[in-house]
Amino acid sequence: MAKRCTPWEEVRARYETEDCTYRQLAEEYGVSIQSIWTHAQKECWKGRRTRGRDQSIDDRRYLRQVAKALMTAARQAAAQVEDGEVSIKELKEMAGVLQTLTGLEKTLREEEPTAAETVQVVLGDAEEWSR
Repeated sequence: MAKRCTPWEEVRARYETEDCTYRQLAEEYGVSIQSIWTHAQKECWKGRRTRGRDQSIDDRRYLRQVAKALMTAARQAAAQVEDGEVSIKELKEMAGVLQTLTGLEKTLREEEPTAAETVQVVLGDAEEWSR
């Protein structure tokens, strides 16, 4: 029986960037937990995982800042629509961008969103937008 070659760089990358345990990785790659542990100790996986989490936290903070800026811009645009300064089409486009950004933030967030963090964009007058 031929010995299977384990892609250790791939295993390490998954450990550092995802929230996988040694047990999960061992099952997925068909190796023992001891093998995973040995490679992790030799190559200092744990220290690198922390740095990956710090980057993820920074990414989430940045996305939240951008989302707040977009929300402010959307509110200003809505006020301008009421004053007749901005077209409804431009407001609709901004709402689409905001929804996309909100979806991205949810996928990056580890915890479940709370009601206070949920953004819902409701736009009426669909007939007017179709022009």
